[in-house]
Amino acid sequence: MNSRDRIFATIRREAVDKIPWTLDIGAIEGLSPPLLDLFKKKTGCKSTDEYFNYDIRKIESELTANVPGATGDLSLRTSNNVQKQKYIRERYLPDLPLTARMDEWGVGFIKASRGHLERIYSPLKRVHTRKEIEEYPSPEFEGRGIKEKIEQIKKRGFVSITYGGSIFEWSWWLRGYE
Repeated sequence: MNSRDRIFATIRREAVDKIPWTLDIGAIEGLSPPLLDLFKKKTGCKSTDEYFNYDIRKIESELTANVPGATGDLSLRTSNNVQKQKYIRERYLPDLPLTARMDEWGVGFIKASRGHLERIYSPLKRVHTRKEIEEYPSPEFEGRGIKEKIEQIKKRGFVSITYGGSIFEWSWWLRGYE
């Protein structure tokens, strides 16, 4: 029984050869960044998925294995659109440090001085009108090879997963808690 068969049999409440498992929380990496760094250093392995032979594979980890700051979030990865980043920095986030990373939504992140937490810079924090919100640039998801990566994961006998967030999370990342 391969991992894919195991997952679907479990969902159907059928007998399986072993319990499917992962350390991840949904599609979010189960180890905090400092622990993940320690894991890589101690094991020499770059992927917890491979090392522990998880039954479920995160699409984003497959897509961005070498992208600094990438997470298991399909829609919260470091944006590589330089023009869009420049525009958002100038118009919406003038106080964003140059060392910060920016995700596809234009939200800025900078690592906290301790631990794995990040300070969030909300690009729509100072926006007050519907027109301003409508003018805000949308994320770009095209051309990322997502369908192809899902097919590759399936062919290897695994189930793919990703995390899309919720309206609450997107709201406070974009607008702030205030």
